Amino acid sequence: MVTLEQPALQNAETVWRFRNDVATRRELGWRSISYGDCLAWIADCVSEKIDQTLFLVRDDKIGDVGFVMFADTLPEVRQIMVSIGSAVRGRGYGQQAIKLATTIFEMELPQSTNRRLVAHIRAENYKAVFAFESVGYVEMRSFIGHDKIEYLEFEHRRAQ
Repeated sequence: MVTLEQPALQNAETVWRFRNDVATRRELGWRSISYGDCLAWIADCVSEKIDQTLFLVRDDKIGDVGFVMFADTLPEVRQIMVSIGSAVRGRGYGQQAIKLATTIFEMELPQSTNRRLVAHIRAENYKAVFAFESVGYVEMRSFIGHDKIEYLEFEHRRAQ
């Protein structure tokens, strides 16, 4: 069974490893960070000092397999970012994590809110595109990111 759990500081090394994974940095456009910076980032997420929410993706048989992060990019937009460890990609963890995280998002907000949940995915990342589409996300637009790479924006469509 796969679950999402908010990390504590004792999970910092696991988060740091996932956060600095080469594939994660490439897909999310992130730079490498030091262990100290990662500790501070987790502390800020846990204490809600920043508009980011972090979850570890945990398989009850093998342990932590990745993470999901929500970031409030605009007052009406919450962005979801998912990273699954290189060693366990292709086993359906991404789809399960997206589905669980989307459920959390829906439970947080009343049905009447206009807040949107979006994902920005590199256009050539076909596996991520499939994972988001398979759980009900719809492609809204393409754009060129600050890194000069083409991204697709997907939006979660709430059930009416």
